[in-house]
Formats: sequence, structure tokens, C-alpha cells
Amino acid sequence: MVYTAIDHFRKNKKHMLNGQIDPMEMQVVAKVENALDKLSYDEILKTVRQLSPAYRTVFNLFVIDGLSHEEIANKLGIAIGTSKSNLAKARMHLQKLLLKQNQIEYTKNAV
Repeated sequence: MVYTAIDHFRKNKKHMLNGQIDPMEMQVVAKVENALDKLSYDEILKTVRQLSPAYRTVFNLFVIDGLSHEEIANKLGIAIGTSKSNLAKARMHLQKLLLKQNQIEYTKNAV
């Protein structure tokens, strides 16, 4: 009987901690904007168009069309590793282009 009581206590222990939350202690985290939130749709498309055709094709098929690397490889007649490599390089190149554009915009606004 003692063990049954202990098991019951342990099982229902999580329900015993129902307390009131002080409204003064509750805080809402503000949404932090990152650089991508500040980019417009047209800016992103313009930057994607600057990629080489191979990188742009794999990037569009993976990101926009939602195809897997295997499907991309079959569709384009390339190896799966090539698809993964082209996507990684496309992302790196896009990142560099967007950072470069962001720095140019920042310097224009600072002057």
C-alpha cells in the first residue's frame, strides 16, 4: 500500500505545481528582424538572376519547386553530388551578392 501511494504521488506530482503567473513577470519577446526580412521580393529575384545558369537551375528546382536532389539529378542528367554541390555554391554566391548589395545600400543611406 505504501508503494502504491508513492507511485500515485509521483504520477500526479506534475499536476500539483499549478500556480498563478504574475503578469509583471511575463514578458513578450520582440521579433528581431534579420537581413532577409528587409529584402524585397524583387531584390531577391534580381540577385538569383545573377547566378550562373547551372547554379540558378539547381537553386530554383530545389528551393522554389521543392524537388529533392535525386529528382534534380534525374531531371538534369547530373550526379546527386553535383546537385548538392551546385546548391551549396549557389547559396554561398547568393549570400555574397546580398551582403555586397546590403553594404552598398548601407553606405548610400549613411551619406
